[in-house]
Amino acid sequence: MKISRILLVLICIICCVLSLKAQTVENYTPVSNAQEVKQIFDQIRQASNTIDADFVQEKKVDILEHVIISKGRFLFKQKNSLRLEYTSPSYYLVVMAAGKMLIKDGDKKTKIDGKGSKMFSQIQNVMAGILGGQITDNKDFKYELYKSESNYKIRLFPQTGAIKDLLKEVEFITHKSTLKALSMIMYERSGDVTVMKFKNVKMNVPIDDKMFATH
Repeated sequence: MKISRILLVLICIICCVLSLKAQTVENYTPVSNAQEVKQIFDQIRQASNTIDADFVQEKKVDILEHVIISKGRFLFKQKNSLRLEYTSPSYYLVVMAAGKMLIKDGDKKTKIDGKGSKMFSQIQNVMAGILGGQITDNKDFKYELYKSESNYKIRLFPQTGAIKDLLKEVEFITHKSTLKALSMIMYERSGDVTVMKFKNVKMNVPIDDKMFATH
């Protein structure tokens, strides 16, 4: 499997907790105060011990006129246990836990041990930065934080490695009071654009560890 596809799927996973595309026009102002920035990301971290959500993904491929629509389920559990399961139009699964990764593409199964893998280490650093509330110290991204009356908006600009080669920008908006994911937009360097919209989002609910099995 191409590294770029793995990275793209995992960026979707990592960013689910934060992201949405506003359905109404919002007036955003920059958040530049360091203490306020820390408080916002601490709130996001505390709200996301576990996440269980359905998603609809819309992908606009630069060379195609139509939009490719996929559906599935997303699960996250601290620390760094992730499951992204596409159920339509075809089955595709990525599970990441305890330093290991499982990928199922149809009937094909791939297992990856993250020990010694630069790509895996980079992904874990991104996860710790975003989901762990440490994004301000993460050198893999530059970020800009904004707020409106209802939402927070986070713009991430990849700075290193394969992530930078794949993505120009990832934009998120999260609800200020509930911190629930609504959607995310990824702008690829190829010109493709991916939007993930989230629904039935449940935060800090029990999730069985069996859902993150990598064997």
